Amino acid sequence: MIDERILRDFGDELARLELLGYRVVRSQCDETVFGNWVIDLVGRTNLRIVRDRGQFLLEGTRSSLEPSGLWRAFDDRARFAELLFAYATR
Repeated sequence: MIDERILRDFGDELARLELLGYRVVRSQCDETVFGNWVIDLVGRTNLRIVRDRGQFLLEGTRSSLEPSGLWRAFDDRARFAELLFAYATR
């Protein structure tokens, strides 16, 4: 089960990823550490989405993420989600 805090923070994006064929296999939230969380998904590829100190990032190798503009952390959730969905459907 996904922690309610994660769903409040990123639930719409997770629902869209599920429509793209991804499913959550693990999630963890630590409210004592700035509300950081991590979500692991499987689908066309494996994804690990992290929220760390209010920033969003997709973990992976630089060579796979940089061409999609995802080789950095994002303060802007909407921009991160836009690039994430493009990456997830490639």
